[in-house]
Amino acid sequence: MEYQSIRRYKKQRKPGKLNDMWMLLLIVIVLVIVGLFGMALFKGGLFKDRPTTSDTEETSGEDSESETAVTTVEEETTADEKIPPISFKNVTVSSDEVHRGLLVLIDADHPYVFPNDITFMDNTVSAGIEYDTLENKDKLIVSIYNTRKIYVDGYGVASAYVMLRLDVIEKVSEFLKAFSVKNNDNSALITGGYRSYSSQADLAEKNEGAAKPGCSDFHTGTTFTVQKYAGGVQSDLLSAAHGGWLKSNMCNYGFIMRYPSYAQEKTGYNIPSQLRYVGNVSATFIMNSGICLEEYLELLRTEFNTPDSPLLVSCNDGWDYVVYYTPVTEEGDVMLSVPSELEYTISGDNIGGIIVTAKVRERKQ
Repeated sequence: MEYQSIRRYKKQRKPGKLNDMWMLLLIVIVLVIVGLFGMALFKGGLFKDRPTTSDTEETSGEDSESETAVTTVEEETTADEKIPPISFKNVTVSSDEVHRGLLVLIDADHPYVFPNDITFMDNTVSAGIEYDTLENKDKLIVSIYNTRKIYVDGYGVASAYVMLRLDVIEKVSEFLKAFSVKNNDNSALITGGYRSYSSQADLAEKNEGAAKPGCSDFHTGTTFTVQKYAGGVQSDLLSAAHGGWLKSNMCNYGFIMRYPSYAQEKTGYNIPSQLRYVGNVSATFIMNSGICLEEYLELLRTEFNTPDSPLLVSCNDGWDYVVYYTPVTEEGDVMLSVPSELEYTISGDNIGGIIVTAKVRERKQ
């Protein structure tokens, strides 16, 4: 139909033979110019490496589709940011896991759910126990003083009543020993640790600014305060001469400042000396990003809330990790998607979801 239309148009014009020749010559010239222009653009790279729809399309669904989505992320990122393909499986967990783990948020709106499987070993327990041989250290809250023959070296403890989870004591000791050796400084003093509901209630009665019972980070047994002790006087260690080392390196041992001054508007507190163990992956991202725990959890909930779009974190142990958030909306047993072939951990946020952290690859040196 297009060809017939052109012919009819030409017949109406009734051109002569000479005009036809000039018209053909003009068409040839135009075609040559267009062709040369197109070749120049192609060689210049304007039309090279254009992604197709399938290269950038987001996918979701079963495990095989999740692998495709992760591969898509790999294709879109730079060499240092590529996430290798990950396969997933479903496991059954209790919805109670939302209230357990290293990343639970404790505040007035999200009170702590005290676990019933914790064993306490205060200063009245014999100091001769071989603490390093005990199992389930995350379920033991013990006197730091009683472990000093094994763990404590290069720092002090203000009282035999200062207690933490045993697994956290090991990390604290590793951290503060390194501080002492690197800086030739033995002035670090742990001044506070685990608090029970009743001890927090007593404190809140005396101090209006203290958290209400049930709403304190100290209930977890993973939070402590550290000060500088020199010449019989306590002072702020993080602002002291070697405080910069503590701030720069605490994440490598799994610690964050729970209430940094720059996040007071978000947390309601300004207590840089209060540190909390959250694991080296989350600590690395939080401290290097200059954010607080509340902002980290909010970021995971809003931006990294599916297994096929995880947060990639590179840690100083030479490994890369992925972190993603899964909302939990039901009570009882729930299905959780976890990596099928990778080492992973889970933690609730005490708000409404579970965070999965998986070790994905060792970085090339």
